[in-house]
Amino acid sequence: MKLFSLKGFAVTLLGLVVVVFIALQIVSRTPSLHTEGAVKDAVDAYIYGYPLVTFDMARKQQTNVDKPDEQHAPMNQMIKMRTYLPIDNHCCAAPNADTLYTIAWMDVYNEPLILIIPEIRDRYYIVPLLDSFSEVIKVISSINDGSKSQTLAITGPGWSGTLPEGVTEVKSSTAIVWLLGRIYSTGTPEDYKVVNDLQDQFELVPLSAWGKPYTPPPAKVDSDFDMKTAVRAQINSMDVYTYFNYLARLLKTNPPKPEDAAMVEKLMKIGLVPGEDFDPSTLRGMDTQAVESIPDVAQGELGTQPDVHARPHFTQGIGVVAEKDYDTSKLASLDQKLIKLAPKVGLLKMALRLKQTETTNGWLYFTEGVGNWGTDYELRGMGNLLGPGWNRPEDAVYPISMKDSDGDAYDGAKYNYVMHFDKGGLPPVDGFWSLTMYDNDLFFVPNAIDRYNLSQRDTFVTNPDGSIDLYLQAESPGKDREANWLPAPKGEFKLVLRVYGPSKTQPSILDGSWTPPPVQRVER
Repeated sequence: MKLFSLKGFAVTLLGLVVVVFIALQIVSRTPSLHTEGAVKDAVDAYIYGYPLVTFDMARKQQTNVDKPDEQHAPMNQMIKMRTYLPIDNHCCAAPNADTLYTIAWMDVYNEPLILIIPEIRDRYYIVPLLDSFSEVIKVISSINDGSKSQTLAITGPGWSGTLPEGVTEVKSSTAIVWLLGRIYSTGTPEDYKVVNDLQDQFELVPLSAWGKPYTPPPAKVDSDFDMKTAVRAQINSMDVYTYFNYLARLLKTNPPKPEDAAMVEKLMKIGLVPGEDFDPSTLRGMDTQAVESIPDVAQGELGTQPDVHARPHFTQGIGVVAEKDYDTSKLASLDQKLIKLAPKVGLLKMALRLKQTETTNGWLYFTEGVGNWGTDYELRGMGNLLGPGWNRPEDAVYPISMKDSDGDAYDGAKYNYVMHFDKGGLPPVDGFWSLTMYDNDLFFVPNAIDRYNLSQRDTFVTNPDGSIDLYLQAESPGKDREANWLPAPKGEFKLVLRVYGPSKTQPSILDGSWTPPPVQRVER
C-alpha cells in the first residue's frame, strides 16, 4: 500500500517547522477553552492510533473479497502471491523482487487460529506475526528455527483454554494479527513452482476445526469499501470525528497495553475511553478549526506541502538548521490559519524522527527500536507513515538512499552512479541481500531488460583487485559490465538495500562494523 511519498521531504520539513513554531506561539497566548493542552493530547492520540487505523484499513483492502486471489483473501484465509509483484503494481510501496509473499489477516478475538508452517529446506524464509499496533510478537525464520515445521496457536486478548499437544501458543494482545511471510525465490519458473508448493503447505484453521475437515465460511464483501484508493489517501480524507470514532471501535477489540497507561490518560481526556464509544462532544469544546485540522496535519501529505523555508531564529530552539531565509511574503497567508495549523506538531513529531536520524554514507536505516517499538509512539508513527510491516533489525535492516554522495537527489537523466564494494565487502548476511531501485513513490521503475534489483544471486564482474562496482544508470555501461548494471529511469529515483538476516558477528551492519558504501556520482 502506498502510504508515503518521499519527494520533497527535506523542503517539506522545514516548512512544517516554521508553521508549527508560529502556530504554537499563537496558541500559547490565545485564551480559548483548554485548547492548547487538549489539542496536544488529541495530536498525541492521533499518532498513537495511527498504526491501528493504518493496519485496519490495510486489512480491509486486502480481505474485502469473497475468495482468495494472488493479492487478496478473506479474513482468516491465506494470500499466496505466486510470483514477484508485477512491475505495474501500485498496491504496495517498496515491494521486493526477492521473495514470494504469503500473507494472512487473522481475527482471534473469538477463537484462536492454528497456523501450520511447513518444513522449508535449503532456502531463506521469514514469517513474522505482528499485532495491530505493528508490534512484532513472533518470528519464525530459517535463521531462528531452521527448516523444521511449526504448529502455532495464535490466541487473542483474554483467551484462556487448552491447546492440542504439540501446538505452541503465540499470545496477541490485539484481536487482529498480521502474518507477513516471505520465502526466497530466484524468480525462475522452476523455482516459482518449488516455492508455490511450499506456500500450498501453509494451513490456517480455527481451533474448533483442528483435526477435522474444514471449509472456510462464505466471506461477506463490502461493496461500498474503496479497494483502489491508497490506504493513506483514505485515512487523509477522514475528518477528526470520523478518525476518532474509528479508533474507538478498534480499541474495543485491540486494547492498549499496560505500558500505554500514560497514553490512556490522554485518550480519556479527549473522550477516547478504551472499550467505549467515542464522545465527540469532548472535542467540540475546543477550538473548532484547530481540532478539525488534526487529521490533515498530523499525518498530512509530505510530498505536497508548500515550499516554505524557515528563518534560522524560528528553528534555533529546536535544533533545526534552515537552508534559506524565510520568505516573509508567505506570512500573510499564514496569519489567518495559525490556530488551525497548530496540530501540525503531530506530523512534525513523526517527520522529525526520520529527518533527525543520522545517515551513514548517505544511507538512512535503523538498527534498533523498530518492530518492537515500546512506548516510542513517535518512532512507531513514523514507521507506519513510511509503511506498515517492519521487521526487527536483528531479522532485517532496510537502508534507504535518497541522495548521492554529493547530497543531490538521484537523477538518471543527468548522471551515472557507481556503488563500489571493496573485495569481500558485499553486505554480510546469513539470509540474503539485494539492491532495488524505485521511483520517488517507491514503486518499480520499468526498464528495457526487466531488471529491478541486483542481489547475491547474481554473478558479478569483478575488478582486478577483487572489488565490485555496481552501475546505476539509464544506459548500459557496456556489454562487458552489464551483469553489474541496475537500470535507472531518466529522472529521479530512490534506492533500497535489503539486508535480510544481518550477520550477528563482525563485520555486521547491526554494530556498525560494516556500513553500506556511498553511491558516487559519475559525470558522463
